[in-house]
Amino acid sequence: MSRENSHLGTIKGRLLHLVEMFESGIPAQLARNAGIPQSTFHNYIKGRLPSIEHLIHIHNTYRIDLTWLLTGKGEMFVGGKEADLDTPERPEFKISDALAMAARVLESGTTYATALYLNIQHFDRAVQAENRMTHLETGMEALLSKISHLEQRISELAADND
Repeated sequence: MSRENSHLGTIKGRLLHLVEMFESGIPAQLARNAGIPQSTFHNYIKGRLPSIEHLIHIHNTYRIDLTWLLTGKGEMFVGGKEADLDTPERPEFKISDALAMAARVLESGTTYATALYLNIQHFDRAVQAENRMTHLETGMEALLSKISHLEQRISELAADND
């Protein structure tokens, strides 16, 4: 079934639809899952045209048909059906195996051990920073929603006083 609603008439509208559909209205979550910088994705939902690379990331992550994403025509999902998003697309590996390999490298005393340790440190910091950023962006979105509601209420009250 083709999905051509009025709010889906723009790429911005279709991106917002995906945020609602997959990420409970949290744009930062869709950005993170698709590997798009959150500030860049924020620009996209404000109306900036997404890069082809980022459209492909969305396609690969959510199995969204690129024709639908670009034009709003045709089926939303590749093959006409929603992908199983409960299984993230990542290389298959066992954490225990990865830890055992990392331990061997770290215990080797080689320059590889130093490089791996520094990479682990930097990745850990990046994950922590991303988690803080997501938390802050979620809070900011909630505040912006409240501000918008208050502005609307102020306008209504001002109109009632006229």
